Amino acid sequence: MNQYEVIDVIATGGMGVVYKARHTLTDRIVAIKLLPSELARDVSNVDRLKLEAKALAQLNHPNIVTTFDFGFSSLQEPFIVIEYVDGESLKEILERDVMVSVDRAVPLFVQIVDAMRFAHTNKILHRDLKPHNIMVTNTPQIDHVKVLDFGVAKMIEETQAITRTGEVVGSPLYMSPEQCIGKPYDQRCDIYSVGVVMYETLTGVVPYRGDNYISTVHLKCSKLAPAFKDVVPGRTFPHELEMIVLRCLEV
Repeated sequence: MNQYEVIDVIATGGMGVVYKARHTLTDRIVAIKLLPSELARDVSNVDRLKLEAKALAQLNHPNIVTTFDFGFSSLQEPFIVIEYVDGESLKEILERDVMVSVDRAVPLFVQIVDAMRFAHTNKILHRDLKPHNIMVTNTPQIDHVKVLDFGVAKMIEETQAITRTGEVVGSPLYMSPEQCIGKPYDQRCDIYSVGVVMYETLTGVVPYRGDNYISTVHLKCSKLAPAFKDVVPGRTFPHELEMIVLRCLEV
């Protein structure tokens, strides 16, 4: 990592630290996701980061973050260098505004869907799509979407030793029922997650939220998502848009 100058810490979490950095030779501003040594001791964590780098390297799309490099620090800490996105996450937008107008939301949805279509065409599942890893920036145009965090991505035709049969991977509120209970799944798991993201973006709430993980999963498996009018009475939505969102949650 000697060729990069760290500028700031962007985020920290269970899977490492993300830094804003500058490439000293080109002055390009990038984001570096680093797996600290205490996490790098677990080979499955290293494999996940390698998988993210491999997945992103195959996904050259305007609405998917670009990867530039993968390597190891002098302390043998693996890192991935990706495009730095100057903007805010959809999660931050929803925390501030609660919900997004239809006129603004639909162009965001089109970009998210196109990103996932491209990933699926390249036989890659995201498996953890949620507002937290959907960035909205004003470059190169206003409300341009970048999908991040393919850290739990899966090559559809590739057996992954790091994902054991029955292992639950992803964020429960946004995962498909099949993911939640450890059953086999396919591209439809991402379609389901897109549906949850669209539902929350338009109404301000996720379609299923129980008191705990078990009750949330039970709702997903046994109940239809509430109609928009029952969640935000008095607000009108195009019928076709609501039907598309609810159809995504039926897959």
